[in-house]
Amino acid sequence: MEPLTRDERRTALLAVALTILPVALDLCHGRPERRMFSLLAADTFYYLTVARHVVVDGIVSFDGEHPTNGFHPLWQAITVVVAFLVHAFRANEAWIPGLSVVLGLALVGAASWFSCLACKLAVGFLPEVVLLLPLGASTVLQDAALYSGWRTLGRASTTLWGAVNGMESAAVLAAFAVCAWAHFRAPRTRAGALGFGVALAALTFARLDHVFFALFLGGSLLAGPTAERRFAAIALAVLSGLVGVYLALNRFYCGMFLPISGEIKSTFPHVATTNGSLLASLVLSPRRVPWTHAHRGLQMLLPALVALGVVRVLARDATRPSPDGVSAPRRFLGATALGVLTLAAYDFLYVPRTTQGHWYFPVSSAFVSMAALAAWVRFVPGGRAPPVRASGIRQAIACSLVIAGYLLVASIGTDEGLAAFYFDEAPKIRDFYRGKTVKMVEFDDGIVTFATGIPAMSGLGLTLDRAAVEESGGFAAHRTGKARIMDLGVRRGYDRFTVVGYPHGKVTPKSSSSQIRTAFIGQIAGQLEGCDLALDYVSVPTNFAIVRASCRPPRRK
Repeated sequence: MEPLTRDERRTALLAVALTILPVALDLCHGRPERRMFSLLAADTFYYLTVARHVVVDGIVSFDGEHPTNGFHPLWQAITVVVAFLVHAFRANEAWIPGLSVVLGLALVGAASWFSCLACKLAVGFLPEVVLLLPLGASTVLQDAALYSGWRTLGRASTTLWGAVNGMESAAVLAAFAVCAWAHFRAPRTRAGALGFGVALAALTFARLDHVFFALFLGGSLLAGPTAERRFAAIALAVLSGLVGVYLALNRFYCGMFLPISGEIKSTFPHVATTNGSLLASLVLSPRRVPWTHAHRGLQMLLPALVALGVVRVLARDATRPSPDGVSAPRRFLGATALGVLTLAAYDFLYVPRTTQGHWYFPVSSAFVSMAALAAWVRFVPGGRAPPVRASGIRQAIACSLVIAGYLLVASIGTDEGLAAFYFDEAPKIRDFYRGKTVKMVEFDDGIVTFATGIPAMSGLGLTLDRAAVEESGGFAAHRTGKARIMDLGVRRGYDRFTVVGYPHGKVTPKSSSSQIRTAFIGQIAGQLEGCDLALDYVSVPTNFAIVRASCRPPRRK
């Protein structure tokens, strides 16, 4: 089968343009170097800080001294390459987050292209409805729910544009789209199986909890003919081997198989109760739930409900005979639905809602669009018939809807807090500490240490080393917010602390030690007992402060 006709290729290229150009044009409006920070998730700077230390210090570390594995490996490797190129050309480090955004745009564009190829292979033609892919059916459902209940459209995280966030989301979507294409197109040979296995591994390494999708996609082919079963077995063996190598390297480098960040966030095997209470509140008294919490619940719940519907329909259709050309798309759709359900079940049971970012569910959100497309082909009159020529009117309507959707829910906002800190506050901090050797604990996601260059321990614990986790109370203490990270920091010489993006009280240059302790009680509760706290650096207009802790050494018994 020819992958795309000339008219279909035009439709696919238009889908890619609708994915990339709105963000690119929006970035070019005003000052791009500042506007790009409006796209970045705060957690981006975990990756960028580790990447800098790999390039500059030759160690996979957040603080530059102790090893960590608190990241998803594929995107971390990509950011290391970006940091290497920026440093090799001696460019301004602002290019590191900038190029991360550019790479994110390229990856979501690739995801859009391979999705169109997979759609053609699955249904036999490329309908103009794929042009709505950048906006996404999940966006329509979630934003309708948010607006009806909370009078807000929330975030643009369910769109392809929202995946350009400096995080791993874009790489996850690109890897999944390649897996979808290879699921239908890869030759059923040993070489093809190796390629498919590498694609499944890339999806896994892009975001480790998406191994569920990789296993179901590979496993779904075990139900096919003999050649397909052999193809799937080799691909799954490649996936298993590569994952095994990754786990062994983790164990060798950090003393544990899984990332520290995942171990801290996950309560497995103990069930987290916060998600159950959130679900109950959404059903019984939704208006009492803050919209930010509702957003976290809906991004997990809505794709799972759609997946349940898809599984039910596919189970009913399984009793009916189907041509070989139909069974392959059913297997792919069913495998993805099972991945959505498994991921949702795991996150619901073992990952508290407060630790779930909107980058947890990129494939789940995309699956809602897949299900909508499958419904379109199945139920819309004439939906199965390949069009003789692409309809300019239908394309124009779809493009108008996508552009309107971008302007409504995904246009870059005016919140430039990260940009203001990086470009305005950080130079003042660097000048203040010029020539001084200081270390701090950052109760943030890396923006302070990345922007200032001051070595910092991860106050939230996600990129610590294993010894630090154990010495600050163990994994249980970190999961319950009782870790004594600041006490550990003082012992290691990190005698200052700060926070930008998380709540804390107001301080002034005249604040006393007790007033400072009260202002930062959320960060240092129960810690630094007997220590005197003083403001090392303070910016009154922004209420940003770096606090120095002067602690007496413990008495010998």
